Amino acid sequence: MVMERIREALLDNEDLREDARPGKSSNSRAEWRPRSGAMEISEAYSVLGLKEGASLEEVDNAYKRLIGQLHPDRGGTDYLAAKLNEARDVLRHQLKGSPGK
Repeated sequence: MVMERIREALLDNEDLREDARPGKSSNSRAEWRPRSGAMEISEAYSVLGLKEGASLEEVDNAYKRLIGQLHPDRGGTDYLAAKLNEARDVLRHQLKGSPGK
């Protein structure tokens, strides 16, 4: 259930949807890369299943819980683990740079 929720959140983005890649066949996945650029803060909260305004501790706890379930060594994928890492990094950077956090 958690993996399906994360997958849905990640695939909500039109740039990441498989059917949004015209001319690409399913066997060319290894060649395709997601759009370049930093993850939006709102997407990072969504990936980690958090509401905007979550604390640094909540970000770290959500990351640890999800990476424990979605790590490639536990049946997850490299892509999902990378998105979790990116979400954590984006939010940690934002929260550490915010006064009073």
